[in-house]
Amino acid sequence: MRCAGLGAVLALILGACGGDAGSGAPTCKPGPAPANSTTCEPRLPDCWAPGWKPPRTAPHACTEAQIVEDFAKCWESFDPQCDEFQRDPANAACLKCLFSTRDEPSYGAILLLSKSYLSNVPGCMALIDGDTSSTGCAAKYQAYFACVDDACGQSCISHEQYSECTNRAASDMC
Repeated sequence: MRCAGLGAVLALILGACGGDAGSGAPTCKPGPAPANSTTCEPRLPDCWAPGWKPPRTAPHACTEAQIVEDFAKCWESFDPQCDEFQRDPANAACLKCLFSTRDEPSYGAILLLSKSYLSNVPGCMALIDGDTSSTGCAAKYQAYFACVDDACGQSCISHEQYSECTNRAASDMC
C-alpha cells in the first residue's frame, strides 16, 4: 500500500474510517516579521517543539462510496454539490474521521493546515507498521511537517509565498 497523494490515501481512509482494518501545534507564536521584510521567511518560535498526534480511526465511519463521492465533488474538481454532501448528516461521522486540524488530539486521513492540506502520511505509516508511539518513525515524520508549517504558516500571505517558504524551511531548519 502506498500513501503519497490525496488520491492515494483512499486505502488509508478505508482502513481507518471505512473497513475493519502528543501535540503538534506550537504553544507560542513567532514574533512579528522585520519591518523591512517584503517576503515571508521561515522562522520558528524559540519555544517550538515537535509533538505527536496519532492517527484517528473510526471503523465503519465511511463507505467506499462516501469517500469516492467526497473526493469527486470536493477535491478533484469544483462541484456545487460539495456543500450539500458536506452538510448531509448521513456524512458527518465519515467527514469527522477523514478531516482534522492541528488543534485536534488525533489526525484524520487529511490534515487541513493554515494555507494548505496534507495527506496524513505519518498516520498511514503508523497504521501500517503498527507503531503509534510518540517515538516511532511516523511521529518523527509528522514533526517534520509540523516544523515547515509552523515556520511559514503565520508569516506568509499567499499560497505561492507559503510554498516557497516551506521549501526553504525544509532545507534549512526542519
